[in-house]
Formats: sequence, C-alpha cells, structure tokens
Amino acid sequence: LSAQEESEHAISAFRAATRLLPGNYRPLAFMSKELVRTYNLSLAQHLLNCALELNPCDPTLLNEFGIILLKTNKLAEALDRFKEAITYIENPSSSNKSIYSKRYPMIYSRRQSGCEEIYNNYATCLRKCALFDEALIWYEKCLGMDQNNANTHANIAFTYHVSGAF
Repeated sequence: LSAQEESEHAISAFRAATRLLPGNYRPLAFMSKELVRTYNLSLAQHLLNCALELNPCDPTLLNEFGIILLKTNKLAEALDRFKEAITYIENPSSSNKSIYSKRYPMIYSRRQSGCEEIYNNYATCLRKCALFDEALIWYEKCLGMDQNNANTHANIAFTYHVSGAF
C-alpha cells in the first residue's frame, strides 16, 4: 500500500500491526516513514521517538529521525543523528547495547541499500551545512556501493554547482 502511495490504508495496516505485535518497533517505524512521506512531521517524530525507546540502536530509525530534522531545518541535530546511524553501521558491535537488537538481530552491511541511503542523507546534510568537501567524500562512498545510482551522481553535480566548482 505504501509503495502504491495509498497512505491512509498503509497507515491503517501499520496501526493494526502495532496492535498485533506489541513491543515491536518496526510497525511504528514504517508508520512514521509513511507520515514523513506525507509531510506529517510532528506525528512522525512522535512515533519515531516511541520506536527509538524500543530500539535505540537501529540505524534506519536514526536515519528517519535525521530526515525529519533535515526537513525541519535543524541541520546540526540532523548531522548528529546521521553520524550516530553511521557509527552503528561501521561498528555493529556497538548496537548490542539494545535488548531488542539481541532478540531481533539485524546485520548491517555497507553494501545494503539502506546504508547507501544513510550515507547519501548524511552527505546531503553536510552539503546543506556548506561542508562541500566532506559531502563529496560521502557521496563517493555511495558510488562505491552503487556506481550506477543516478541520484548520487546528481547530488555530486549539485554539490559542485553550489560550491561554485562549475
């Protein structure tokens, strides 16, 4: 439903999943992701906070929180969230702090598209903070994962453009 942009039905399904799976953070995370897509950021942030209470070490949750902060123009806080997410990707043993992650282990590989998305979002946040050289480094890491990603190539070109390197 979410992929077909049926937001109301998708949110209803995620709400039902939340009732059926108490204590599972994933339905809250997916509901929040859908709310971010429809630009209901305050409710999305509330649901993400609930999901983060259940599993504070999931990089995808931290990424979504960073996206919300990025959309609300809280760049410094967004950078912190993206850095935290990258820390859990680069050092998976640090995610063992969560009881939830021990019950439902998730292994993050730098080759997974989710990691590429987190790197790309971090680079975009760096670009918005006018840290162009560092942003380009992270975009290059994204290209290392998928060299045919048109979005990453466009972001690199845009970064060069806004930095004045035509």
